[in-house]
Amino acid sequence: INPDSDFYESIDEEFSTYANMVIHHNDRLFARLKSALNFFSRAINGADKILGFISYVIAIEAIFSRDKHTPIRITLAEYIALLCYPPEERVYIYKTVKKIYDARSALVHTGTIDIDHDLIEKTEKIAAKTILHTFKLYHRLNSSGEGKIEDRFFDHLRDLRLGGSFGG
Repeated sequence: INPDSDFYESIDEEFSTYANMVIHHNDRLFARLKSALNFFSRAINGADKILGFISYVIAIEAIFSRDKHTPIRITLAEYIALLCYPPEERVYIYKTVKKIYDARSALVHTGTIDIDHDLIEKTEKIAAKTILHTFKLYHRLNSSGEGKIEDRFFDHLRDLRLGGSFGG
């Protein structure tokens, strides 16, 4: 990704807010974000594109993986589409994330290392957008409400899934 100057201008104001969060927050949701940033950083700075691809997927899994009984492939696809994309793009992103997870599974479980370069680039962009939108939601949730922020984060995702805000 080669961001243009508009990208840097758009994040300039938010950057200090999020940078301060990295230093000052230590709750479970923020631990997920730190882990996601760690794996994203390894991917973007690494020379091995296949390991980078896996690291991008781990980054998004770190944010959304909570319940071992919930199917992660569908969960990632739904949460990312709902949290990060406008309604007109959600079906496409949902299908793309499932394709990404299928490629990840083939790599991990069968050793298949033939991953399309375009899919790796899409995965990088989706992971970056997912981390950014999670930071934004974290900031909103941290500024309002009571209770554990991680629970409120997953409640918010549940509400997005169900099409409303239902509280506890």
